Amino acid sequence: MVEPRGWQEKALSVWKEKLSGVVRVVTGGGKTIFAQFCIGAFKERYPEGRIIIIVPTTALLDQWVVSLNEDFGVSSQFIACYSADEKPENPAEINILVINTARSIAKNISGDGPSMLIVDECHRAGSAQNALALTGKYVATLGLSATPEREYDDGFEAYVKPALGPVIYEYDYVDA
Repeated sequence: MVEPRGWQEKALSVWKEKLSGVVRVVTGGGKTIFAQFCIGAFKERYPEGRIIIIVPTTALLDQWVVSLNEDFGVSSQFIACYSADEKPENPAEINILVINTARSIAKNISGDGPSMLIVDECHRAGSAQNALALTGKYVATLGLSATPEREYDDGFEAYVKPALGPVIYEYDYVDA
């Protein structure tokens, strides 16, 4: 089992207050691991809850599966992957979707019970088209990005922040 770093413990404490928000963390700083600690906190509160993880690419989808398997011991039987090439018949406890696919099916996968939405590289959801992936009823949300807000781009304010919440924690190169 992976132990949280100092910044991850602090950020988790902040995230748990409202079960929502975006963390701005330097590339390689441990965003995926942090999200898995958030999943653990969500599952403590909602043991039957479903997880929806949206990623921009199949390469990142694969990385999430490996991290869930190896870092947190999640069996592949509890993970469903959705992409242009994969569309399981039924959702699993943890569902990882490439954003292009998520635009049309994430809302349905979230189900009727409590669910959590995680958007990795959430700045990529900052367009009208990609924001379709953020719709649904979620009791918990988490956005991950090294650069959630971008100069000359209002996508974060217009699409990401309303769905996932504001930036709640920052861990930059100086902190790292």
